[in-house]
Amino acid sequence: MVGVTTVVVIQPDWTRTLLTPLRALAWCAYLYFVLISVLAVAGVAFVFFAGLGSGLLMATLVGIPLLALVVMSGRAWNRLYRSLARLIGVTIDAPPPFVRPPGRLHTLAATMTDAVGWRSLGFLALHALLMTPIGYVVLVGAAVSAVSVVSPVVWLATGEPFMSLGEPVDSLGPYLLLSAGGVVALYSLGWVMLASAAPTHGWPAPCSARPSASGGSSCWSRLARLSSTIRSAPCAVLSVTCTTAPRPS
Repeated sequence: MVGVTTVVVIQPDWTRTLLTPLRALAWCAYLYFVLISVLAVAGVAFVFFAGLGSGLLMATLVGIPLLALVVMSGRAWNRLYRSLARLIGVTIDAPPPFVRPPGRLHTLAATMTDAVGWRSLGFLALHALLMTPIGYVVLVGAAVSAVSVVSPVVWLATGEPFMSLGEPVDSLGPYLLLSAGGVVALYSLGWVMLASAAPTHGWPAPCSARPSASGGSSCWSRLARLSSTIRSAPCAVLSVTCTTAPRPS
């Protein structure tokens, strides 16, 4: 018997992973992040004014129907967020439809106790609470970083200092440093937005989420395959032992 040991060294393609935030497939995740950040601000305003108006008018005949309308609006927010999730290749199952019982009083009572509407409003409030500061910091940081990246070109074109580091910057060297720092910051913020848009790291949805039926053709599933090596070891060593028997003479 002859023992043969083969050692195979596999090195992952780190270049492919590092370029993930720069690929075209990542832009759908960036668009998703921007849209849900804007919706977070809209959600804050809606929850505040709808809750305030319903509370102040609760003692009147208008307050109860208004609260019922607010609860039912949760289903509209639910549909909106489910449609946005398709940007990153995620399909969220639709909740059970609202069944309207006969009679106005029964309909009003069923609307006030609609569990889907209340859960969706709870999700909206939680999402607004979390994404408003996160979205503000990330988007403002991205804007400042983008301005820093183009600052050398702007300074060379205008000849006027337009950025300050304690005092106005009026030489090319600091602008080049600001530009390099802006590139690093944009790259880092790209990973932050990708992590926020990832189905495995996203916010708690009002109903269960499942991958898109299109599978590999979805934007996020293709993006996830590009970054899958981030979970692998830097270097994998495989040891394979083969045993062969000599041929009979």
